[in-house]
Amino acid sequence: MTEQKLSDTWKRIGHPKGMLGKHHSEETKKKMSLARQGNGNANWKGGLTKLVRGIRRSPEYYQWRKAVLERDKYICQDCKTTGEVDAHHIQSILDKPKLVFDIGNGLTLCEDCHHRHTFWQKLNGGKINGKKSHRMG
Repeated sequence: MTEQKLSDTWKRIGHPKGMLGKHHSEETKKKMSLARQGNGNANWKGGLTKLVRGIRRSPEYYQWRKAVLERDKYICQDCKTTGEVDAHHIQSILDKPKLVFDIGNGLTLCEDCHHRHTFWQKLNGGKINGKKSHRMG
């Protein structure tokens, strides 16, 4: 293809490098930002962040957390370490809201194990190693 034909094609369909070397105006940046907020964002889940935040700030949640940690003697139920541990919901707050404050739905995990459990649950729709997550130990 000759240079002229390429130039005409790019004018018609756009240059293959798009915005390379160009910048959006401040007005365009603001419009793009607003378009990606709330339900315009791919990660929007219908305002659940406020609901979960409200639950996690409630006195009942702190009582549930303390009860789970005390039951497990502040020991990670996966790797048996002590120290920085937290209470993990076996069944997600969003999937099983009736179990939010059920001590049997809690598991004490260290930061690393908690991250692993949460990651695998998200990846496998609440399942770990092909099985529904359950209390280990």
